[in-house]
Amino acid sequence: MTIAVFAFFALRGYYSAENYSEMATGMLEEFRNEMSFILNAGPVAIFFIILINNSVKTFLFMLSGFLFGLPPFLLLAFNGIFLGIVANIVSKSEGWRFLLAGIIPHGIFEIPAIILSMNYGLWLGHGFYRKLRFKEPFREKLSVAIRFFSRIILPLLIIAAIVEAFITPAILDNFL
Repeated sequence: MTIAVFAFFALRGYYSAENYSEMATGMLEEFRNEMSFILNAGPVAIFFIILINNSVKTFLFMLSGFLFGLPPFLLLAFNGIFLGIVANIVSKSEGWRFLLAGIIPHGIFEIPAIILSMNYGLWLGHGFYRKLRFKEPFREKLSVAIRFFSRIILPLLIIAAIVEAFITPAILDNFL
């Protein structure tokens, strides 16, 4: 289900950027301005910024799933919309090859990590509901989710941050 939610909102973002191109371009430009400090940082600093940002947000949104799954759903929706907007704008300005070269190398690790984490967040939401409704234990589910995050998701996010900080820029330099 989480993949379908992400894909649905990515398509919505893509087609929304198509229909509201000025707004989408402005939103992306605002994001670039907010993140411009990263451009002046070296690859090691970029790695740590990306890793800390992604791992903290992903972990907190996963844990917040006990709020009936709403925060993980919203993170999936937002990330999908944002990816769709970026895909629309960058594919038109730089081409699909450039877009894919910029997303695929780290995205094959980062996107599954986020989707899996949000899946566990939704699972925690369901478990919390069952705790409230049927007095089923919840602590074990929370422990399982945290262990999964530590063993699977965090390593994927580390790999994604390494690729995004060190490898993706080299790949994109070949296009420029």
